[in-house]
Amino acid sequence: MDKPPLLTPDEIDTAVAERMKKQAVKAKGRKGARRQRSESEAAPADAVRRRQTDILMDAVMAAELFHTVDGDGYADIDIDGHRETWPIRSRGFRHWLSQRFFEDTGGAPGSEALHAALNALEAKARFKGPEREVFIRVGELDGRVYLDLCDTLWRAVEIGAQGWRIVDRPSIRFCRTKTMRPLPVPERGGSIESLRPLLNISGDEDGDDDFVLTVSWELACLRAALIPSAPSAASRGRRSRPAHRC
Repeated sequence: MDKPPLLTPDEIDTAVAERMKKQAVKAKGRKGARRQRSESEAAPADAVRRRQTDILMDAVMAAELFHTVDGDGYADIDIDGHRETWPIRSRGFRHWLSQRFFEDTGGAPGSEALHAALNALEAKARFKGPEREVFIRVGELDGRVYLDLCDTLWRAVEIGAQGWRIVDRPSIRFCRTKTMRPLPVPERGGSIESLRPLLNISGDEDGDDDFVLTVSWELACLRAALIPSAPSAASRGRRSRPAHRC
């Protein structure tokens, strides 16, 4: 029986090279097929994310976006006829935005779509919105002091030289922390003298002076809430204190 002819070293190298080339072509084909499948699968997912982001952005069309002196983005949103002010990065705003998405679609937005929408809204508030101050509990504007009642209607007490009144939409913006609680709604016809029996003050003339001093101190505490104890370079010279991050 004839034996197969022996290959020379050069022929062996050529055969090995050809085989490796064929294997590389097959591997490249398999890799390209996997990439095409991956791209075809990713395309619908990207389309869904973009559509969800568009729906979220449309839901905020009615909101008024603005920023503080520090560049933090905020949104005024209308809820059941009253105005609420929320930082764009706050949990409260994200819940409101997710609720609007649910009302429109019956589902929940994906985390990537929500994150993309928040980034876009933050940029829009910072670069397109006006600059405003935001206060916590107490603020001042044009000689009037505003006290946030922290109720569900977001009302405030406006206090001026002519008296006080409850306003549904104060001229300044308040934001709230999760530890804040509502204040009693003030009523007319009272007297500061109702406070005196609750204080350890005598009933003589010295007690009268002490009572005046105590009332003055309480009013000063309210006023002190408007004055920064250590103003930053950005807020130095301002008469009122912007809110800390809510």
